[in-house]
Parts: sequence; C-alpha cells; structure tokens
Amino acid sequence: MRYLLLIATFIALFSCSSSNNTPLTGAQLYSKNCSACHQMNGMGVGNVFPPLVNSDYLMEDPNRAIHNILYGLTGEITVNDQKYNGLMAPLRLTDAEIISVVNYILKDFNQSSHKITKEDILSVRNKVKKSN
Repeated sequence: MRYLLLIATFIALFSCSSSNNTPLTGAQLYSKNCSACHQMNGMGVGNVFPPLVNSDYLMEDPNRAIHNILYGLTGEITVNDQKYNGLMAPLRLTDAEIISVVNYILKDFNQSSHKITKEDILSVRNKVKKSN
C-alpha cells in the first residue's frame, strides 16, 4: 500500500506540467495535485482518503473544496456515511486553477452543473479572515 502511494505521489508531482505556459485543464490539475490521494478515478483510498465521486460532503457545500484546497483539512469529516480523520495539506494553486479543478470535480465526479467562481473563493477567504 505504501509503495502504491509513493508511486502515485511521484507521478502526481512530476506529471502534467505545462511547458508552454498553457493553463492546465481541470483534469490535468486534478491528476497533478489530487490523484495521489483521491486516485485518478476519484474513489479515494479505503478509510484513509475520502472519495470525491458522488461525494455528499462536497455537494452539501461545494465551497468546502475551495476551503480545503486553500487551507488544508484536519479533523474528522463524514463522507457518504463513512468517517475520515486524516490530513490534507493546503495546495499552492492560483484562483483560476482552483476554479478549474473544483469545477472538474463537481462536473465529472458528481455530475453537478454547479460552478464555482472567483467570488466563491473570495467569500471563503473572507469567512476565514473573519473567524481569525
């Protein structure tokens, strides 16, 4: 299991870079930044990394994805009636990349027509500022 996670992490870190400064697609960003833990198919890994496919956790509040990308996640969450208590480090993505990858996850893994926007990212940042 550790061997597979190490390989997935290596692939995620060194694949899908854009050599001609063309922005990466949501699928490419997902592959590069998310698939090592959540897997290419978005199904997650056992009770370690939660699924992003048909995720009630994300669909209840898609802004959770923005928050978790910006600030990481620690502590227990419940996804599709299963508890997870792991660690997600914040990702270093631009706002445009966050929009692209989250909209990819919403559409391709959850068949949602909901789309996040720059305003959603600003709203998440403002909520965090107010709570600090």
